[in-house]
Amino acid sequence: NEIKNLPSSSLGASEHSPLEVLQAYLTLARLGESQPVSFIKFAESGTQDKIYQFQPQSQQVASATLTGEIVSVLKESTQTGTAKALSQTSFFTAGKTGTTSDGKDMWFAGFTPRLVALTWVGYDNHQATRFSGSSAALPIWKNFIESVSVKHDSKLVYPWPEDLHKKTVYSDFDKKDIELYMRSRGLFDFL
Repeated sequence: NEIKNLPSSSLGASEHSPLEVLQAYLTLARLGESQPVSFIKFAESGTQDKIYQFQPQSQQVASATLTGEIVSVLKESTQTGTAKALSQTSFFTAGKTGTTSDGKDMWFAGFTPRLVALTWVGYDNHQATRFSGSSAALPIWKNFIESVSVKHDSKLVYPWPEDLHKKTVYSDFDKKDIELYMRSRGLFDFL
């Protein structure tokens, strides 16, 4: 879906399918390298001949450095933000919760160094709920990621671009120091 050029769009105020959100988070996780999402790896005929093989073609669509800074903010969301339920995991996580203003859709999209996943919670008939992305979708995502990642991801390190540096800043909101990865000068110059 098209993202309108409005200030609210930067806060996620546009409407997208779960597949579109998953595609966007895959691109973020790959530091600006877009690779098509597919749920079909291959197809075989009745005689077990491969008649289709998914062969994704990747292309760099955004700067790895700028994307890395966005990933840094998504990582912080899992430490002190609405996704802080992930702060105790033994592996790198980054992501964001989402809840529509009418309470009809709740989601969490996120990734580890090895896996990107999205959970969406809602009713097909668009009935409102009293839940949020952090209370409904995040626990499902966390259970899934922990079940498939604990053995594999605890020693993996996120591949930060070389021109990003860890910077500790004090968060007035959280009343504590937080760590962000950023350029020497750039997106977070005000910090």
